[in-house]
Amino acid sequence: MKRYTTEQINHLTWHEWNELMAKELNQAGFKAKVFNGTNWERTGEYCPDPNEPQYFKLDLDTPALNYLKQIGLVNNGRCMECGKPINGSPGRFTDGFNHEFHYQICQDCVRAGGGNVPNKPTGGCILALILLPFTFIKFILG
Repeated sequence: MKRYTTEQINHLTWHEWNELMAKELNQAGFKAKVFNGTNWERTGEYCPDPNEPQYFKLDLDTPALNYLKQIGLVNNGRCMECGKPINGSPGRFTDGFNHEFHYQICQDCVRAGGGNVPNKPTGGCILALILLPFTFIKFILG
């Protein structure tokens, strides 16, 4: 199994990084969410939108995220929220509905409310809920 270095992932554009994550997940047999007309099922291939790279993480589930961590594409010096390199100590984003779904983010995103900071409300879950209808509409129309 290939292991990516911090230098390798930080030399990629955000879109290239998302494409590489999608390629690795597809090759490993992970499935992306697809709407079948009634329900969402994990039957599709990962294919990030080049114009909206921040939406790629919304399609991940815990096993897929853990696989990306294992091969060094996540939690290896790059922020999943904004795509910038993480300088200094990383923060942590945790899904409010699934505490096993978490990844490192930069301190700028922590300060912006994207990470779990003790005694501070986080905006990550709220942002995901706000963006969810746009993702559905975009998927249905596009």
